Amino acid sequence: MKTILTTMITLALFISSQLNAQSKILKLNFSDETNKWIMFPPDSKFFLTNENKEIVLSHKSGYGTFKIDKKYTLEIITTYRDDSEMYHLENGSIEIVERDSFINKKSKERNYSSHATNAEKIIFNSTINEEKKNLILKFNNGIEFSYIDGITKATLNEKNLNIQGKYYIETEIGILKISFNPKNGETWWVFDYLK
Repeated sequence: MKTILTTMITLALFISSQLNAQSKILKLNFSDETNKWIMFPPDSKFFLTNENKEIVLSHKSGYGTFKIDKKYTLEIITTYRDDSEMYHLENGSIEIVERDSFINKKSKERNYSSHATNAEKIIFNSTINEEKKNLILKFNNGIEFSYIDGITKATLNEKNLNIQGKYYIETEIGILKISFNPKNGETWWVFDYLK
């Protein structure tokens, strides 16, 4: 009987930790200036290590802000890349925030922005599978991205772009990273202009 109870408690704690991990969003602030940040989708894993390669913060940490005031390395593992992203930081901050504070579940069409790039987001039901959603993103910089019944397409001024993984797009003006969940329509994106 103790074994069953122990197993049930362990399983409940595991499920709770997994749900908690998926409700967190990582925001990397490069400085105190406005528009000098990147947000990563809730399914991202990350590890912040100090100069001794000790993990001081990760996706398993609680909510809050971690001030960067000395050398750290941030490794981020996302679904839209096959390899991890590395940032070598000396200032700024890292925020772990609750996903629900950024999601308006009633919104189906809305304008969003990242680094002064705006996008119109259109979500609609799949015609093939009524349990899935489709997505169209129209950016003010000429990029359009669509996910229609499992088929993705990206263009810049009507010229086709290569999409890597889920969904990493390099263009002549910058890099677009998109995370889209066709089960519920949840969408995250960031556009980094080339310097």
